[in-house]
Amino acid sequence: MVTKGPDGYLETLTATQKKLLDDFKAETRKRSGEAWKYDLSQFDDYDYLRFLRARKFDMKKTLEMFERYIRWRIAFGADKIMVFLSSAIACDRRSSSPSAKQ
Repeated sequence: MVTKGPDGYLETLTATQKKLLDDFKAETRKRSGEAWKYDLSQFDDYDYLRFLRARKFDMKKTLEMFERYIRWRIAFGADKIMVFLSSAIACDRRSSSPSAKQ
């Protein structure tokens, strides 16, 4: 017996939801180059669907929410924090390795 997963997830999208996902991705790509100047390559379909589900697949509300999210990431330098933390963790690992203590 095959059980169906929850609605609005990649594996269970209706034709309408698939179209909304494609339209949402196209619109965010358009805006990322024009208005936001933000690289969206880190986002996949699962990320986009999270926003669509949060606003019950209402395109206008989803775009507003996503735009606020991107503007917050830009304003607070969220991507830079992750790069900094990754570098700091890597440095800490190197300094605490047994070969570094010799």
